[in-house]
Amino acid sequence: FGSKPEANRWGGDRPAPSVAVETRPLTTQSYDVWVDSYGTAKALTETRLVSEINGKVIAVSPNIRAGGSFKKGDVLVQLEDRECRFEVDVAASAAAEAEVVYLQEQAQAEFAAQDWNEKPQSDAARQLALRIPQVEAAKAALQAAKSRLEKAQLDLDRTKIVAPFDGKVLAQMIDIG
Repeated sequence: FGSKPEANRWGGDRPAPSVAVETRPLTTQSYDVWVDSYGTAKALTETRLVSEINGKVIAVSPNIRAGGSFKKGDVLVQLEDRECRFEVDVAASAAAEAEVVYLQEQAQAEFAAQDWNEKPQSDAARQLALRIPQVEAAKAALQAAKSRLEKAQLDLDRTKIVAPFDGKVLAQMIDIG
C-alpha cells in the first residue's frame, strides 16, 4: 500500500490525444490461401476383393497392378469355370428328374382320389390313400433340386470377379495359376 503506483489522469491543462479511425462497409471476396504442409493422403475406404469360390486363376486384368485403377463393372479376375459348368449341368438334370417325380406323384394322387371305393376312417389313412405325404415329399425334393441348380449357377457366375465400384489398386496379391 505504501508504494502503489499512481494513475495518470488527463488533466484539464492538456488535450486528450486524438485517434483517426476510418470505417468502410464489409464486402465479400474470394482469394487464394496457400498452406504449406506435408503428410500422407489415404483413401477413406480400403477393402480386399476376395473370391467367394475356390478355383484356379486363368486371367488377371492388366489393371490389377499396384497403382492401377479400375471402373465399376470391369472384370478383374477370371477363374476356371469347367467344374462349375459341370455342376450346373448335373443340377439341371436333377431338377428335371425331380419335376418328373413330382408330376407323377400328383397324377397318382388324382388316380387314388378317383379310385376310392370306401373312405378310410382315420385322417392319417385318408392322407396316405390320397398320397398327400408323397406329393409333399416330391414337391420338397423338386424345390431342393431347383435351389441346388440356382447355387450352381451362382457359383458359375462367381468365376468372374467383377469390380463392385471404381477403385485404385494398392497391392496385387493374385496372379495366373
